[in-house]
Amino acid sequence: MGLDRAYSKRMRMEKSLANEFVSCGQFLNGSTPKDKNELRDTVVNKAIQFSLENGLLKTLNDLCGHSRLNGTSVSINIRMDNWEELVLLINRLKGFKGLDEWDLIEFSLKSYLKEMKMKRCLP
Repeated sequence: MGLDRAYSKRMRMEKSLANEFVSCGQFLNGSTPKDKNELRDTVVNKAIQFSLENGLLKTLNDLCGHSRLNGTSVSINIRMDNWEELVLLINRLKGFKGLDEWDLIEFSLKSYLKEMKMKRCLP
């Protein structure tokens, strides 16, 4: 894959995800590469890229990169229950200091392996 510049880290993840990730070749049609480490490196990097282009990480990336400073004011009405849920979610995110890059990688792997199982190939 040409990972001449790469971070080599060990990561703890939930057991069921670790089992699926370590044996991810079983979800692919046809022959799997002989080098299982290379396959895992490919899968984790494709998972991160896939998540940045689709789903939650794309949404987070878009939200963090979007500025409303030069926008305009528009009047809207939001139901009270929706507003309360949004405020609770934002407060939980602000107070949750345990979230780190490994949680995002684990989320990416879960999503990507689910896609891989359904499509029986690397998405």
